[in-house]
Amino acid sequence: MIQCVTLKKSFRLLPLRILACTIFFALGTYYAITVEDVVSGNSLTVDASLARPAIIVMLLLTAGVIVYAIINLEHTLILNFENREIHIYNWRSPLPKVYRMTSNNKLCVYRHPNKQDQFGVELLSVEDEEVYLYSSFACNWLVPKSQGEQLWQVAKSQGVAVEETPESFLDGC
Repeated sequence: MIQCVTLKKSFRLLPLRILACTIFFALGTYYAITVEDVVSGNSLTVDASLARPAIIVMLLLTAGVIVYAIINLEHTLILNFENREIHIYNWRSPLPKVYRMTSNNKLCVYRHPNKQDQFGVELLSVEDEEVYLYSSFACNWLVPKSQGEQLWQVAKSQGVAVEETPESFLDGC
C-alpha cells in the first residue's frame, strides 16, 4: 500500500486563457486607436500621441497576464501519510513548503465525483472543539489515473477521505 502520493496541479486551459487575454487586449488596443469622436459626431482616428500610450498599456496588460500565468505554472503536492506531512513544491523555489499534521490538525481528501484522478486537500485545525480551515489546496490536483484509486483507498484507510464532496470543492474546479 502506498504511503506517499505525488499530485500535480493541472493547467489544462492555460494556453487557452493566455490566447483569450491576448485577443481581448488586442481588440481593446484596436478600439483605443479608432475611438469615435462623440462630441462632434465625426468618426476620427486618434492621433499618434494617444495611440502609442494606448498600445503600450494594452501590451503591458497582456504581458502581465502572461507573466502571472507563468508564475503559477508548476506546482507539486506530496502527501506523506507515513510522516504525516504535506509538501508543496513550486517552480520558483527549490525548498518545499511543509505542513505537518499534528494531533490538532485533521486532513481531508476530496475526490471529484466525475474525474477520478482529480483531488482536493484541506488541512483543518481543531482547537477547543472549534474547527477552522488551516490551509486549503484547490481541487485541481491530479494523480496518474493508475494511482487515483490507490490514493482514494489509502485516504479511506487513514480516515481522511471525505465521501461527500462539498460545494466549495466543486466551485473551484
